[in-house]
Amino acid sequence: FFRFNAGMAALLLTGALAVGDDRLTVRFFDVGQGDAALVVSPTGKTLLVDGGPPESGARLAQRLQALLRAPVDLVLLSHAHLDHLGGLERVLASTGAKLFMEPGFDHPSPAYESLLRAFEARSVPLRIAEAGRSIDLGGGARMTVLWPSRPFVAHTRSDVNANSVVARLAF
Repeated sequence: FFRFNAGMAALLLTGALAVGDDRLTVRFFDVGQGDAALVVSPTGKTLLVDGGPPESGARLAQRLQALLRAPVDLVLLSHAHLDHLGGLERVLASTGAKLFMEPGFDHPSPAYESLLRAFEARSVPLRIAEAGRSIDLGGGARMTVLWPSRPFVAHTRSDVNANSVVARLAF
C-alpha cells in the first residue's frame, strides 16, 4: 500500500512484479511538495497520477519525454489542489494525453480551471473517477477506482481532500 500526501490518491499494488518483458513499472517522481507517479503496464500502457506543483512541471515533462515515445494513455488527477495539478499543463503540452480522469469535485481555482481548459483545447476526453470504475491497462494490470463515491462527502474540514481519488492497481 502506497499512500501519498494526506488526501492524495492511493495506489494499492497487489501481486508479484514479474521479471522480464512482463513487468509492471511504477516510478515515483521527486516533485517537491506534491506527488507524481508513472505506471507502465506490461503492454506499454501508461498511467500518470498527478503532476506535482507548478515549479515541477518542466522537470517532470522533461523526464516523461525521455521515458515515453507516445502520449500518456491516462492522466489521473487525485484532486484539484495545486501541489497535485500544477505540473500537468506542462506535461500535457510536451507529452500529450489520450484520456483525463479526475474526481469531478468542484473546486474553483484559476489553476484547476486552466487545466480543464487545456485538456479540452486538446480534445482529451474527460472521465469522472467514481468508485467501481475499472480500467484495463493490459498485460494483467488493472486500475480500479475505490473512492470517491457519490454523493460526495461534504461539509468536512477539507472537502477536496476527502473526495480525492483512491485507486487500486492490481497486477
